[in-house]
Amino acid sequence: MARVYSMQTRAEAGAATRARLLDATAEVIAQLGGPGLTMQAVAQKADVALRTVYNYFSSKEDLVVEAYDRLASTTMAAARALPPSGSARQDLAAFIGAYLDSYQTQIGARVLVAGVPGLPELDNRIAQVRRWRRDQLKKLIKAAHREGELVLALPQAVAIAFLATAYPPWEILVLQLRMTPPAAKELILTTVDTSLFGASPPN
Repeated sequence: MARVYSMQTRAEAGAATRARLLDATAEVIAQLGGPGLTMQAVAQKADVALRTVYNYFSSKEDLVVEAYDRLASTTMAAARALPPSGSARQDLAAFIGAYLDSYQTQIGARVLVAGVPGLPELDNRIAQVRRWRRDQLKKLIKAAHREGELVLALPQAVAIAFLATAYPPWEILVLQLRMTPPAAKELILTTVDTSLFGASPPN
């Protein structure tokens, strides 16, 4: 029994160290930008030996990709966990809202990590996450179209919803125009709903 406990304790400690290194990665990128990210900088930020970083990650690219993955996966999990409401229009609003909420929670960390240049695996992962987001939006909007509520052509509706769930609109409203996150979220949701469904209120 003691051996099982010891293995569990080591696993938990390892997971905590890994999370600490990923947090440090995002912090280094936020402070120094992508070019300033090095394994040594992450070690210093996390207050661990450089060897510890290499014990968990073989390269800077591995660090950045997993840091991005962790942030993106949190958002995707929140979106997947949304219960169906019975109305595609309301489900679409909930999906967009989950994305906007994640931007507030992550305070731009994801977009900073995603902006590290010259990492092909990161670019591939970002493209995968974007395709997933577009596919989910398209499914919801197609369902709304079947319900007879959509007033735009499907490609335009998907494009508007895709833009609404991107980080830059939220950043402009919250960080540049100084709107509160709830006000920015309400504005984006209202704009999308009016654009896709007209002025009538959701069912």
